[in-house]
Amino acid sequence: MLAFYPGHAIAFRHGSREAGNVRDERSHAVRDKNGADAGVARACPNPYVYHGFSLHDELGLLVRAGLTPAEALRTATINPARFLGLTDSLGVVATGKVADLVLLDGNPLQDIANTKRIRAVIQGGRLLNRRALDGLLARAKALAATETN
Repeated sequence: MLAFYPGHAIAFRHGSREAGNVRDERSHAVRDKNGADAGVARACPNPYVYHGFSLHDELGLLVRAGLTPAEALRTATINPARFLGLTDSLGVVATGKVADLVLLDGNPLQDIANTKRIRAVIQGGRLLNRRALDGLLARAKALAATETN
């Protein structure tokens, strides 16, 4: 893992930088604080943070802390690609790039909570409509219930 994450990313994630006030860290957050901190991939995984669901919460917290919705959304899209040096294939929707998409029923630029209003997902070129997503969630819930019993 250390080979994958640049050293300054590990230092920031582990608190060697003061990151308590996002408004003061705005320029750093917009450039470097990325989806990795939002549950996309963590240097130190937390079993109580559920990937995907926690991203919505963290985007909301970033907006509450002073980022605009557009800046918060960039923390989960283009900024991770820039941070990891992968802009040749990730970070934007364009021909020839890897593009997993979330289609929403509301504009997240008007209200960041609209990221939770998911209509469909396109992942690896495969469309998952709301019914398919609900089926996946039901199976995950059933599996989790069997593991805790």
